[in-house]
Amino acid sequence: MNDDIIQLEKEQHYEHKRGSIYTIEYLNEDIVVLYDGQNYRLENREYFVTEIDSGMYDHRPDSNIVYSDREIPFEDINGIGETTLESLQRANIRTVEHFTYATGGKLLDLDGMGQKTIENVREWIEEHENIE
Repeated sequence: MNDDIIQLEKEQHYEHKRGSIYTIEYLNEDIVVLYDGQNYRLENREYFVTEIDSGMYDHRPDSNIVYSDREIPFEDINGIGETTLESLQRANIRTVEHFTYATGGKLLDLDGMGQKTIENVREWIEEHENIE
């Protein structure tokens, strides 16, 4: 597959097969700059297209990334105990943006994190998204 078929555009989201979601922050004819909510990654554009074609990345147009550096008070959210809190800290998931970049599978890999807890955090984010 080539770049003519895969139309790369700024702000598109791609999920890596290991579970991280990346947003295209910048691209030109040679490079693609990806952002995963914590780190930037520079890729050769042709190589990135090859990685998409091979299944290493899947386009996720429906990803709902919330861009906010607001810290989540995990200890105040129902279902988050000490083990889960420590897992989130080790994974450096502290803000709304970090949490929304993490896929469900990546979150479920954390000690103490279950589907209900993920839903509780997402509800907290929705309730507090416009409150500063």
